Amino acid sequence: TLDDDVAGRVAALVPWMQQRAAQLDAAAEFPVEEIAALHAAGALDLRLPAEAGVSPAEWSDALADRVAVVLMQIGLGNLAVGRIVEAHINARHLIARYGSPDQRTAAARSIRDGELFALWVTDPPKNGLRMSVTSAGIRLTGGKMFCSAAGHATRAVVTAANEDGAAQMLM
Repeated sequence: TLDDDVAGRVAALVPWMQQRAAQLDAAAEFPVEEIAALHAAGALDLRLPAEAGVSPAEWSDALADRVAVVLMQIGLGNLAVGRIVEAHINARHLIARYGSPDQRTAAARSIRDGELFALWVTDPPKNGLRMSVTSAGIRLTGGKMFCSAAGHATRAVVTAANEDGAAQMLM
């Protein structure tokens, strides 16, 4: 399958990513070309254990190992790019495990379309993200910190305090 060769395709990108890493850091540029190359290599839509349609107790070690190898290769190429892809993979995993069927379907469609997910869960010391349900839908107020792909990710998983003060995960 396509998944079988992802680690090899990503490993082939490592020297190129390493050569560009210092330049990207010095210019404080988002790694647009790296993310596009990793998408083309299949790293952004790599099948995850939680998406395999089985219970956590039955997750395939082979799938988990493949994800780990791909993430290690990306980190070897450019740790900043690895962090962006790790957040994308983590967001996908959380949606697969905890999302509603509609959210899982929407996420799968977004992944097929090449969308980049971000994970945005760190609250600032004051005025963290809060949600309230209105007749028009969910209203968010407050803020978040530390989103690795801010300004470039097109999808996000965020946490917000609901009206009872409990954390709610939103896609």
